Amino acid sequence: MGRKKINKILGYALVTSMLVGVGADTVYAATNINIGTAIVRSEGLRDGIYEANNVTSYVEEGNSTGENMARNAVGEKTKFRIEDGKTLMTVYFNSSLYGFMNNIEVSAGGEALKIEENKDDKSITFEVPSPDTKVKIGLFITMMGRKVELFLVNDMNTVNLLDEAPTINNAKDISVTQGDAIDLLSGVIGTDKEDSNLKVEISGDTSFIKDGKAEIPGVYPITYKVTDSSGQFDEKTVNVTVNKKTTLGDGSYTLKNTVQYVGQGNMETGNSMARKVLSEDSRIDISNGKNTVTLTFNSELYAFLKNFNVTVDGEKVEAEVNKDNRTIKFNIPDLNSDIVVSTLVSMMGKEVSFKTTLNYDTAKKLEDNLEENNKPGNEGNENIPGENENSGNQDNSGNTNSGSNGSANEDKENESEGSSGEIVDANQLKNGIYNIKNDVSYIGDGNQDVGNDMARKALSKNSKLEVKDDKKILTLKFNEEQFSFFKDFRITVNGKDVVATPNEADRTISFEIPSLDADIVVTAFVSVMGRDVSFKTILNKGTLELVSGEDKPAIEEENKSEESNGTSSSNNGSSANEGNSTVTENKVTKGKLYTIENKVVHKSQTGVDMARKYLNKISDLEEIDGKTYLTLTFTGQEFMKDHKITVNGKDANYKVVSKNGDSIKLRFEIPNLDADIKVSLYVIPMGRNVEFNVELLKDTKKFVKDFTVSSLPQTGSPIGGNSVALLGMAMMGASMFIRKREE
Repeated sequence: MGRKKINKILGYALVTSMLVGVGADTVYAATNINIGTAIVRSEGLRDGIYEANNVTSYVEEGNSTGENMARNAVGEKTKFRIEDGKTLMTVYFNSSLYGFMNNIEVSAGGEALKIEENKDDKSITFEVPSPDTKVKIGLFITMMGRKVELFLVNDMNTVNLLDEAPTINNAKDISVTQGDAIDLLSGVIGTDKEDSNLKVEISGDTSFIKDGKAEIPGVYPITYKVTDSSGQFDEKTVNVTVNKKTTLGDGSYTLKNTVQYVGQGNMETGNSMARKVLSEDSRIDISNGKNTVTLTFNSELYAFLKNFNVTVDGEKVEAEVNKDNRTIKFNIPDLNSDIVVSTLVSMMGKEVSFKTTLNYDTAKKLEDNLEENNKPGNEGNENIPGENENSGNQDNSGNTNSGSNGSANEDKENESEGSSGEIVDANQLKNGIYNIKNDVSYIGDGNQDVGNDMARKALSKNSKLEVKDDKKILTLKFNEEQFSFFKDFRITVNGKDVVATPNEADRTISFEIPSLDADIVVTAFVSVMGRDVSFKTILNKGTLELVSGEDKPAIEEENKSEESNGTSSSNNGSSANEGNSTVTENKVTKGKLYTIENKVVHKSQTGVDMARKYLNKISDLEEIDGKTYLTLTFTGQEFMKDHKITVNGKDANYKVVSKNGDSIKLRFEIPNLDADIKVSLYVIPMGRNVEFNVELLKDTKKFVKDFTVSSLPQTGSPIGGNSVALLGMAMMGASMFIRKREE
């Protein structure tokens, strides 16, 4: 045998003995940890350099020789560096064996990892998802002429911090006015456990600073960086905003403002709703260094706002409230002061805040400012700052009206109806039409007083009762400002569900009751809040009033009025002839009106939830002359457009029955209740089209009434949508109608 061959055999034996080792076999069981799986122990580690013991195992379970080989191939200590969410692991090899290793590979979870080999300290470094990731190491042993594979994982119970990364403290966004002194390093420090305080370096465009002052308006990203002796570093980027210096001379100016919602929830929605609350037109009066700002609130929502508070540059200031002009007036020390307005929305029981920025580029000087200031009504002297400015407005008789103006006006309207009637004994009811007042009691969690107040504002206190052949039909009427937010009415009488007939045109719901003492609970889905609201309705028998014979029974009233119209057209309805402009007066069209529930069908549950949010689950169904017409009601119409409906694969020619408030009604013909109905619409906040199918639930079809008209029954709603902002604010901070207050 040649000398060269003998040396090769001896070398092979040497390498094998070094890999396998001598003495008793020791098995390091780590196969119960899946490759790429993280252990909870690794969570919460700060940036820094760490060391940990590692556990190895041979790829072939139960092979004790392989286990020893795996253990002897790598060192027992692993180092890893955590930096900016990344983990770099360094594995050290047996120094005596490293010279015989080639083609080193590392993988985790079946994916190959890029390695950086350091021949000087006989190590490899690679990035892993977390410090406790189990990796697979493959290497070719030249003297053995074969590949060896092993697993390695860190024992996180042995982790030791070697060098903590430095940190930057007190770096935050800066806002200054043009010409102000500025020091970017003021208060900013870099700290390190091992190296104490470190020098903070700045990078970015600092050309806006001249002679220590911010001279050029704009927004400038500035990055702070500190590095310790081991090369670890920390970086933070902030924005430095230099506001244009505003210079206005003495005088009175009108100018525009912008608003920014302050609080939790969707910022885009919050900004939109804040804009609807506050008029964009504002005013500033400047005189001898005194700056007085006047903000005006929109008329539709002012009645729901109270307890105004204003903070200027973080400090609360006195605000003068003028209820007649719907304004608040306050002073600011500087034209660039930060202004935040807060107000309690009474129907929400919640304070809402928004930042108001005056746009001085739009300022227009009022020539006759002195005369303007002295005009009656502009001073607001009758309003004392700090008092409850919305405690009530006195009418001419000295009475005080609290709460919603819309609600008060609605009740006055209703009170005038049938005012010539006579009070009757509730125990001696005869056929006829009666007026009767009601009380409400909120049912649910939260502040009972707030709940009662909200229910009262939603429901008119005047109700109508029709008695016919011992059958009692009660009609409840809702106030205009709130009705557009209520969907899917459900009524229980004495604990049992009853059929309720809604009339959106009149904002009413009608249902049968056994007696005036019945226990009545009204439940409705508040669309913008995403939840049901319930309140009890109590009839006040002492207010029962017989209405004069001029009024028609509620069941016949609509049919008779429609019959008398002959040819009719309505913004809230559609012609039974689907587009014919004339109808022969003596031609009578008979039909039936139903309600039916629908089901949203989409390939994902997220799609179902989203579509359900926009589509009311109760639809109107009309049967006329052998044809069937379906009306779908969509809510949140300000967030959608480009509706498209197909029936059995063909585009449906729908009509917009109504488009009021936050809802839109689309009416179209269907061949039958099994029709394949698909809806497509563009959702503005998402910036894309959404498609879903609508399935009619035949078992839920409920008869409402017969009608005899020369045009189709009205299904539209004349409700205005200006008050969408009111309840829309509930989307920002709360999904609950009334939250329990924290104690």
